[in-house]
Amino acid sequence: MEPVDTEERTAFTAAAENWMVRGGGVDIEIVPQGTLGTQEMILNIGPQHPSTHGVLRIVLELDGEVITRAEPVIGYMHRGAEKLAEYRDARQVLVLMNRHDWLSAFNNELGWIIAVERLAGIEVPERAQWIRTMLAEWNRILNHLMFMGSYPLELGAITPIFYAFIERELIQGLMESATGGRMHFSFVRPGGLKDDLPRGWLKHSADVLKQVRAKLKDFDNLVMGNEIVFARTKGIGAISAETAIGYGCSGPVLHASGVAMDPRKDEPYAKYSGCRRVTSSPASCRRSSRSRARRTCAPRTRSG
Repeated sequence: MEPVDTEERTAFTAAAENWMVRGGGVDIEIVPQGTLGTQEMILNIGPQHPSTHGVLRIVLELDGEVITRAEPVIGYMHRGAEKLAEYRDARQVLVLMNRHDWLSAFNNELGWIIAVERLAGIEVPERAQWIRTMLAEWNRILNHLMFMGSYPLELGAITPIFYAFIERELIQGLMESATGGRMHFSFVRPGGLKDDLPRGWLKHSADVLKQVRAKLKDFDNLVMGNEIVFARTKGIGAISAETAIGYGCSGPVLHASGVAMDPRKDEPYAKYSGCRRVTSSPASCRRSSRSRARRTCAPRTRSG
């Protein structure tokens, strides 16, 4: 074999670590002398806790500060709840359901119990239906407050999270007074609820609602009025309506893509059929970021 004017050597690559990332091995490159072999950087983010439950892992390929490819590794998120549920009764499964989303525990357990009731043909008293609806909406507000507080942290803003937790504490205290829990409530039962509301709860709820509403303008100015938030989010990660539907997006993500879909209106459950809704139009959601869609496009409910 005739000699060549190149030297065979291991180039500087991230391939040595690829076995940890994608199961690859060590690559050998032929690099002509006098040239510099370059390649994109592979960054392994995770596995880590995105919401203090389940684990998220993303393999990124970077060209400088630009992400050229992202590969989610979603297997870590599966916790086997379906199999665990096979060995538990409907009440015991509650502790699995409300951990699917720690920030919306009540709404998750409500969905499970509604499925059980439909399968068993169980009727729920009207009072229990109204209580379920109220608690579901309070839990939804808790979720939105966490988003409005924690999302700016990704942009380097610390203040909003302290503001958000003031109102979250008020609502969590309200939820705890009714359910006995602050995060994992396990309050819904097939055919109704674990207990009735304690005396004075409706007045307590009205007082908390008044305080939360009074702070909405502050949240708007603090987060959505921040030029840095707009500069770093406007037009970033835009999702078309077709893509959002194809990927099964829901809630504010779907609203921000201009799709007016809300199960509370389209397929009412609990007592949502008896509520009036104040909803922003899909056009206004498209003109705003998903952050604003959480605040303006998520319907608010009032009793009819």
